[in-house]
Amino acid sequence: MSNKQRHIIIYIACVVLGAALLLSSCRDDEVEMQRLEFPLQFVLPVSEAQSLPRRAAGAGDPGQAEVLDLPHYAYAFLVFKMKNGREDIRYIDQTDLYDDGHGGTLTNADVWEWVDTLTTGGDVVYQCKIMFSEITPVLGQVEYCHAYAAMSKQPLTLSNTRPTSEAQVQNLTFTVTDALQPDLQNIYSTPYNYEVNDKYYGNLFIWADAIHANLMLYHVASKVDFMWNIPESEHTNMHITKVKAKNLFSGEAYLFRHTENVHAKFDGSGSPGDANHGYTPSDLAGDVAGTWWAGRTYFYTIPYTTTAGGQFPLQVEYDILNTSNSTTYTYDLTLTKTMPEVFAPWMRGQLTFTTPPTAGKLQAIDIDNL
Repeated sequence: MSNKQRHIIIYIACVVLGAALLLSSCRDDEVEMQRLEFPLQFVLPVSEAQSLPRRAAGAGDPGQAEVLDLPHYAYAFLVFKMKNGREDIRYIDQTDLYDDGHGGTLTNADVWEWVDTLTTGGDVVYQCKIMFSEITPVLGQVEYCHAYAAMSKQPLTLSNTRPTSEAQVQNLTFTVTDALQPDLQNIYSTPYNYEVNDKYYGNLFIWADAIHANLMLYHVASKVDFMWNIPESEHTNMHITKVKAKNLFSGEAYLFRHTENVHAKFDGSGSPGDANHGYTPSDLAGDVAGTWWAGRTYFYTIPYTTTAGGQFPLQVEYDILNTSNSTTYTYDLTLTKTMPEVFAPWMRGQLTFTTPPTAGKLQAIDIDNL
């Protein structure tokens, strides 16, 4: 499995289910319109936490087995670029897949179909279909149609729900609140700069009076996988009492620009809502005998750089007890990784402590080659 984080697939098949509604005009900038039906089939290779086993970590997956929840909300923007140069945007508004339309809530079984005969990378697969109907330009007048889509377990607060150009779609952001942080692993979207055969991979294939496409959605957040180890020879001299990630991204994050979030500083000095607030989750590991000398944990966070094209800095704090003097020392580490061009990076750090500490240390570790 590559570092493209293949966790969700969306197949979009758009077909015409009615007669075209033609606008008679001799003006060159007028566009003929028609009604199209869009059956969107979402296919997710994830396991549901309550009823199925955890998904197995695939080949190359730097993390341990994990549970990924099924999304409840879907968003999509279809950009019709006309042959006359105009752009026509069609929106699929926030859709609560679990709303039955009568004030009730549907179950996973109502929304998703489990396909046990189809697997992706060893994962079980869920799929659902959503029907949309929109008035769109007649396809014969369309130069291309680009699809941008996103799904999330929680509803997202978007910077613009009615973009009027493809550039505005590509620059959409969503608000990363402290409440949303634990669900970042369940947000997926189409990276705007991912190309296949020198074309945006969401360039929908137009044939006759129909549109056909296969789209895969990728994690917006980076998966961070931590491992720590103290050699057995040092077990009587020291042990880990706390592991904490510090000053994670908060604020406005790009929805479709997975690797282009830039922030000069996250130091944790502000309050929620401030530009430099930074999010610090609960301790990743506490003073538990089972993790004193070795442990592993993972979480998801929005990747960012402090300068365009720079490295992704991740701050980690370890508390280590020196048993010879009964003193706890803090190690502040910054793990850095070069930001890739398209996909949110997976970060894997393995730290080995071989000498009992006598003072806290502040250091940076480049994990590009770990």
